[in-house]
Amino acid sequence: MVAEHIDLTYLSLDSESEPPGLYNDISRSASEEEDSSDDSDDGDSDDDGENKKLKATLRKEERNSPHGKSLSMLYMKNRTRMNELTTKLNAAGQQTGDDLWLLRYVLSFEHMNDAVAAASLSNEWRAQSGIADMIEDVSKNIFFQSELAMHVHKYLCCGTHGTMKNGGGPVFIIRAGLSRPSLLMDRLTKADVSYYLLAQREKMFQRCDALSRKTNTLVKGTMIIDLENASLAEIWNESRFRDVNAAVSHLSGSLYPQMTHKTVIVNPPSYFSWLYSVISRLVTKRLTKKIIIIPKNQSLMKSYF
Repeated sequence: MVAEHIDLTYLSLDSESEPPGLYNDISRSASEEEDSSDDSDDGDSDDDGENKKLKATLRKEERNSPHGKSLSMLYMKNRTRMNELTTKLNAAGQQTGDDLWLLRYVLSFEHMNDAVAAASLSNEWRAQSGIADMIEDVSKNIFFQSELAMHVHKYLCCGTHGTMKNGGGPVFIIRAGLSRPSLLMDRLTKADVSYYLLAQREKMFQRCDALSRKTNTLVKGTMIIDLENASLAEIWNESRFRDVNAAVSHLSGSLYPQMTHKTVIVNPPSYFSWLYSVISRLVTKRLTKKIIIIPKNQSLMKSYF
């Protein structure tokens, strides 16, 4: 086991334990949701009404999202809160990062105390020796050649593939139908798997950070989950992997604010509607608003996304 210091016992994605404002960057007011039907349909005359409404909603979100916006403009708009966060972190004896680091936290957390708590947790987590080593190995592009990563790759088909044309953010793809999380959890501990999943998020965060600085825009990543031939038993019955994923996702809200732009699900199987209805009741509406589902009969290339 390589990551004993990661405590998974108290982490969950249920609404009761989720820190307030964790997904604030993607939340929208009720009035914004209602006012989404006045956009043009870009000539997609064959789309049904539901698809047109989805496209209009996505356009509305794109306009309101900080993703792809000028950093200079975002700094100017959020300077007061960034200064406040700096003051509070200094008072708490915590290190502060540069403007981009501060911006990510003030955009992600509506309440300043939550931003302070998240930034403090990130500082303390990154200062741990095992984590600091992992972060350095990711930055040197050697972590995913390690023995642990090679072992995980036998059972999880996933990785970062290029960048989005619109916004330039990195794309992370998961091929669920080619993955066997039950076999993975039989062979590795929860701590090992969480260590690997956090390293994948660290890689994506580092790429978003580098692209943001290069382009002077706030760049976020996109996750694509391909459910072609995905087994319901692997998704639903493998509680060990599901628990680790939930814990890592929860922790990532503090470690990697403003990292994920959208999660896109493609090739959903026939049982997915039922599965999604169950899962959506376990997480907040703010989280589900980040998810786009591309119908089985519609290719990703032809979708609005």
